[in-house]
Amino acid sequence: GYSVVYDFNDAPVISGSPNTSVNEDSAYSFTPSVSDDDSGDSFTFSITNKPTWASFNVATGLLNGTPTNADVGTTSGIVISVN
Repeated sequence: GYSVVYDFNDAPVISGSPNTSVNEDSAYSFTPSVSDDDSGDSFTFSITNKPTWASFNVATGLLNGTPTNADVGTTSGIVISVN
C-alpha cells in the first residue's frame, strides 16, 4: 500500500496592528506581516480607501506618507489585502 499527499496552495495570512491616527506633518508608515505555509509564493497586495496623502506599495504592502493640514479629518474603511 501507499498514500499520495497532494500539495494544495494555502492562502496567505495577513496581520499587523497599524496606528489608527497620525498628526499632520508627521510621517506615517505601516507594513503588514504575511505568513504562508507554501514557501516561495509571491504576494500581491491591494488597498481599499487609501488616504489621498499616502502611497501604497503593491509588492510589500507598505502604506506610508505625511499628511498636511489640508488632510486633517478621518479616512474610514481602509483595508489592506494580500493574494
